[in-house]
Amino acid sequence: MLLATIAALLLAHLTLAAAVNSSSVDPAAFAALLAEIAPVPIASLSGTGRRNEADADPHPNCPYYPAASLAVNNEFLVALDQSCPSLAAVAGRMNALTATLGASIRTTYSAALMGYRIEFTPSAGYPTFPIDMVQRIPCVSYVEQVRMLGVAQVEQLPTAPSASALPIAWGLDRIDQAGLPLDNQYAFDLTGKGVNIYVLD
Repeated sequence: MLLATIAALLLAHLTLAAAVNSSSVDPAAFAALLAEIAPVPIASLSGTGRRNEADADPHPNCPYYPAASLAVNNEFLVALDQSCPSLAAVAGRMNALTATLGASIRTTYSAALMGYRIEFTPSAGYPTFPIDMVQRIPCVSYVEQVRMLGVAQVEQLPTAPSASALPIAWGLDRIDQAGLPLDNQYAFDLTGKGVNIYVLD
């Protein structure tokens, strides 16, 4: 019965894709496509498939984490719950969702994390990524906006416990500078080129 339902949903999607221009998605048709997996009636979602503040959260245990800084535009990580049996359990629904939205699955994760990295293309129907729709897919644990990470060039070291004591990480501070007094910082911009190290064991 489940396979028949998924097949029917995919067939509905193919019919929709042939009839609707990819740059403008029909929200009502997409809502019908997801009706079988929505834990709340689609009719209660304001007629657009999008959740308003007054609507009940269809998946309160599936948080969304926006990037605080250095966000990668229109790319999102969809992580699956550890209780999900496999990627195959949601593959059909994820493919239907991404194809309907004009999005693409850039990376599939199956080792340390089960999930997908999705690249979304804004359209007239969906100018922003419809996170609430992804939250309604079973097995989805959380959605996170992709962001860039890097290593700071200079790290502020912990301060000394007292004025007469050495800083906690004074060794690191002494490594990156030859002159005194120490500046309570460790810089990562040195390559170590030309340095000889002798280890006595």
